[in-house]
Amino acid sequence: MLSSIVQKYSERQQAINELGKTCDISKDKFKKCQSDLNKMKKEDIDAILLFELEFGKLRLLTNSKIDENESILSSTDALRLLNYVSINKKLRKLPPRFEISVVELNSTGLSEEGIFQKIGETGTKTIFIEGLVLNAPESLHIAKESRNFLDFPHIVRNISLGVNEEIRKITCNPNTDQFYVSGFNKTIKHMNTDGKVLAKIKNKAFRPSDLKVTREGHLIFIDCNVINIVRNGRIEIMVEISDSEWQPDAICITFRDDLLVHFLSLNTSEDFVLRKIVRYSGFEVTKEIQFKSCDNDLFSSYVPCIVENKNYDIVVNDINSVTVMDHEGKFKFNYGNNSNSPKYKDIIPCGLVVDSMRHILIADGGNNIIHIIDQIGQFLRYIDNCGIHEPCNLSKDSNDILFVAESEIHQVKQIKYFD
Repeated sequence: MLSSIVQKYSERQQAINELGKTCDISKDKFKKCQSDLNKMKKEDIDAILLFELEFGKLRLLTNSKIDENESILSSTDALRLLNYVSINKKLRKLPPRFEISVVELNSTGLSEEGIFQKIGETGTKTIFIEGLVLNAPESLHIAKESRNFLDFPHIVRNISLGVNEEIRKITCNPNTDQFYVSGFNKTIKHMNTDGKVLAKIKNKAFRPSDLKVTREGHLIFIDCNVINIVRNGRIEIMVEISDSEWQPDAICITFRDDLLVHFLSLNTSEDFVLRKIVRYSGFEVTKEIQFKSCDNDLFSSYVPCIVENKNYDIVVNDINSVTVMDHEGKFKFNYGNNSNSPKYKDIIPCGLVVDSMRHILIADGGNNIIHIIDQIGQFLRYIDNCGIHEPCNLSKDSNDILFVAESEIHQVKQIKYFD
């Protein structure tokens, strides 16, 4: 909003300058008009900055309260729960808002006094309106988590990509029947569930390391050290990584519209591989979580994945396990690695997705199955009856229909596992 107001004032200033050149106006009156315009500009900009400050404070307080609530829910300290005080009423009241309109400047057929009157009106008209009170629908106050697993998950559709069409990554476009797939070349395919190719997007440098779709339907993908976004068919740079020691290889769009980026260190001289997760809010780095991985076999047989659960946990895979940490990077649990899986003790996780019930689904490329665990790491079930072959990545649509990318047979399976 601020930049558009400044632009409007610049346009008005230019128009006034043109009037000064073409009309017979005294210099003193002309200077006064310029001074009045600058004063109005300053008042409107100050009002916008104050509004942004107040709204920013409310946003920070809201995020802080969310973090506090999550901490209390995961804590065993009953005293914290008993002493909890809700501030929902305060958070629902928005700061006063304002509407701004700019009067058009047209001097045609006006006298000198008329011109000055018009110039005096070229500022913005600011109207302050009392802040709204947000009332959440009743359905948001009570979480309805009543979905049940099907006794027998079944295939909804097999979508063939064609002979020799490689597949490595897949991501669904929310609230549509469309998805994106990429393989080992530079091309990303935009497809629908009928198998029709809607568009092709080509990387500049190399095959995309990972791809995701925003809630607005914009594709985001990694091309070497650049994270791109596709808007209206045009590729734009979102983030460019300048540190040559770290390679971005997986991305996730969070429920707060931040961007989580998983990095591997390119320095493999140690027995362990250094990894880190970087959180971007807009274009700013707000958090870095650095840790070690099991060994540098990662570079030869590892398909990196990162997702965020609805409880804001961060889920990442390793070469033979899945690690879950909270939003601050504190370790919560590990699945696999000869521990939790009751039947398949050795797993090779190569795809991750979370569903609306906070379940974590893991594509196991070693055993050709899908593991489903809950948000605290307890095993729930397998999807092992759908003929899954060489799964290499997972996604899901807005109805929790699972999309399984199968690299060996170049197809995508849609699987329904909820009622």
